[in-house]
Amino acid sequence: ALRNKIIKIGSLAACAVLVLVGVAGMFSNGMAADNAKSQGISDPNAGYYSEGKEFAPGEEPQSDGRNVINGDNALTPEGLTPNKSGQIDYAGENEVITAGPSAIDPSRIIYTAKLTLESKDFEKSFADVEKIVADLGGYFEDQSVYDQGASIRRATMTIRVPKEQYQSALEQIKAVAHVTFSNQSADNVSKEYYDIETRLNTARIKLERLQGLLAEAEMMTDIIDLENAISNVEWEIDYYSGSLKEYDSLIDYSTIQVELMEVQELTDTTPEPISFGARLKNAFVYGFENIGDSLVTFVEWFVGNIFWIALIVVAVIIAVKVIKKKRRAI
Repeated sequence: ALRNKIIKIGSLAACAVLVLVGVAGMFSNGMAADNAKSQGISDPNAGYYSEGKEFAPGEEPQSDGRNVINGDNALTPEGLTPNKSGQIDYAGENEVITAGPSAIDPSRIIYTAKLTLESKDFEKSFADVEKIVADLGGYFEDQSVYDQGASIRRATMTIRVPKEQYQSALEQIKAVAHVTFSNQSADNVSKEYYDIETRLNTARIKLERLQGLLAEAEMMTDIIDLENAISNVEWEIDYYSGSLKEYDSLIDYSTIQVELMEVQELTDTTPEPISFGARLKNAFVYGFENIGDSLVTFVEWFVGNIFWIALIVVAVIIAVKVIKKKRRAI
C-alpha cells in the first residue's frame, strides 16, 4: 500500500512538472516572438548578411572597392604609414578631418505636389496650364498627351517652377479645372546637403595633399600609387559635386506633377453623409474582420506552441487516470 501511494504521488508530481515545463515553454516562446516583433524581425532565428546597393545622395562612394584615403584597404605608398586609427597621413601629421554638426537650413527644402484635374474643355485647360507655367518662369520637364478615343484625352505633365512661385503656381493650376486629387510634400534635405558639402571639402583637401606629395615623389612606385589615389579622389569630387548640383536643381525649382483628364461629366467630390444603416453595416463587417484576425492569431499561436500544448495534455491525462485509480481503490 505504501508503495502504491508513493507511485501515485510520484505520478502526480511528474504531471505537475510536465505542466509547468509546458507553460514555461509557451511563455518563453511568446517572449521571443514579442522581442523579435519589437526589433522589426519577422524570424527571430534568421541571420543577417549585407549585399551591395546603389549609392544614394549623401552616401560615400568607392570607385574600385577600396577606401582611397582611410580604412583597411587604403593605398599605402612607400614612406607613408597608417596612423593609430588606420588612416593614411598624407599631410605628414596625424590630422583627421571630421564633419561638423549638422545644420538645418529651412531654405533647403524640396517642394513637390501632385494634382489630378478634370475638364470638359480639354484644349482650353491645357493651354491655360501652359500659360501659367510660362508666366511664372517655369518649364515643362515632361509633357505627354494621350488620345483614348471617343473624344477622351489625357495629359500628364511634370512642371518645374521657381520655389518662390510654387504656391502661386499651385493655386492658379487648381483654378484651371476641377480638382479630384491634390497632394503636397516638403522634404528638408539640409542635413544631407551639409554632409555632402563636408565630404566634398575633405576630398578637395586630400587632393591638394596628394598633388603636393606627387610633386616631391621620386620613386616610380610612389608616383604610380599617388596617381591612382589622385584619380580616385577626383572621382569622389565629381560624384559629390554632381550630387550637390542635383540637390540645387530640386531645391531651386519645385516640382508639380499634373494629370489632366477630359470628361463628359465632372466627378462629384462632395462627401456623402453616412446613414445609420451604413454605420451598422460597417460595424458588422468590422466585427467579422476582427473575428477572422483573432482566428488567424489563435492558429499561429497554437502551431507555434503545439509541442508544449501536447506535453500539458499528456500530463493532464496521466493525472486524471491516477486520480481515477485512487478513487476506485478507495
